[in-house]
Amino acid sequence: MNTQDILVEAINSRQLVNFSYENQPIRRAAPHAIYISTADNKNLDAYQYDGYSKSGNLPDWRNFLFEKIENLEVLN
Repeated sequence: MNTQDILVEAINSRQLVNFSYENQPIRRAAPHAIYISTADNKNLDAYQYDGYSKSGNLPDWRNFLFEKIENLEVLN
């Protein structure tokens, strides 16, 4: 499965995911929506619970570029 298929399944089943982003440590989030931005980028809208964050301030809503998501794992 590709990134989009995995995230769609996680969204539909309301499961949390772990992933690394921009070569940084793991983040844990609840994926909410996949969309195309006005800059024509495919993005993930998710509520990040914990893990790495440049800005801190977790938990909070975050947007992630698909192309920078790596090591995606759906949690049971």
